[in-house]
Amino acid sequence: EFVFTPSVNRAVIEQDINTFLSYTPKKGKQLQKNRVLRVLDGIANDLKRIFESFYIGKVSNNVDGRALFRKEAVIYLDSLQGIDAIQNFDAQTDITVLPGVDSDAIYVEANIQPVDSIEKVYMKVQVR
Repeated sequence: EFVFTPSVNRAVIEQDINTFLSYTPKKGKQLQKNRVLRVLDGIANDLKRIFESFYIGKVSNNVDGRALFRKEAVIYLDSLQGIDAIQNFDAQTDITVLPGVDSDAIYVEANIQPVDSIEKVYMKVQVR
């Protein structure tokens, strides 16, 4: 759903939301926002592309190989933070690359906070 309003001879997108309404403590209201979903989908797609292009069948699944993938993921996530796509990313604590269940698998956990758009303003005005 898009909500447009006129502003200075142009249309402005007020909201860009989807139909997600099944909020839980792990799946909060922010997942209703398409900007947030585009960032999360972009991260998944880009890390998959990096993994497929440079790691599958080429890098050993050992401490050094996993550290190499982690370092590349950190560089990528830092670049997203630099363009305000994500915020509060801490490379020391927010991404972990572990061995997977199978000997040829890795498991990645990432704590990501996408940046949303300003869509509302609340004001307190004191009249004198």
